[in-house]
Amino acid sequence: MNTIKQCEDRINQLERERQSTSETIISLENGTHQRDEEIGHHTERIRAQKIQVENLRDEVGDLKLEYEHVVADLNEHARALSQATESKSDMRRQLEDLVSQKADIDADLKSHQERNEWLESETERLKRHVHDMQQESADKEIKIIQLTKQHGQDKEDIQGLNIALDAKQQELELVRVFALFPLFLSKFRYCLL
Repeated sequence: MNTIKQCEDRINQLERERQSTSETIISLENGTHQRDEEIGHHTERIRAQKIQVENLRDEVGDLKLEYEHVVADLNEHARALSQATESKSDMRRQLEDLVSQKADIDADLKSHQERNEWLESETERLKRHVHDMQQESADKEIKIIQLTKQHGQDKEDIQGLNIALDAKQQELELVRVFALFPLFLSKFRYCLL
């Protein structure tokens, strides 16, 4: 009876572990789906950042061309503006503005490149995390299968123990009958006398 009780307790414990493992797997699957959605969002943001970086590069190229044109124009105007100091100071201001704009654009480009690199590294980290979670989920599924098999084996063992217990109880009844049989015979003889 103690063995049966222990087996039943073990089965109940295994059932609770299986239920806990199932809930953990569901939670992990939900987390994996959420991570997949986050990765999708990050991928879209990275794609948008890459497009923005390309656009900024194009703009920088255009600005370099504009800058070269402005410098060429300034060189052409420098000869004419050597006689007109007021116009020259205006052109210098325009040049400084263009240089300042170029510096701002370069700073923005560098910032976007750093952001893009960070997003790529974050995406890789999330992919590794999802892979680890999937591996853990697969390990837990294997453990559930093993526990289910063990549970089935435990049930078979309990059935075998029940059959053995029934046989022992029948044997005990027969022993009791045979043990009481001489007493019954003596009383029966006494009654006959």
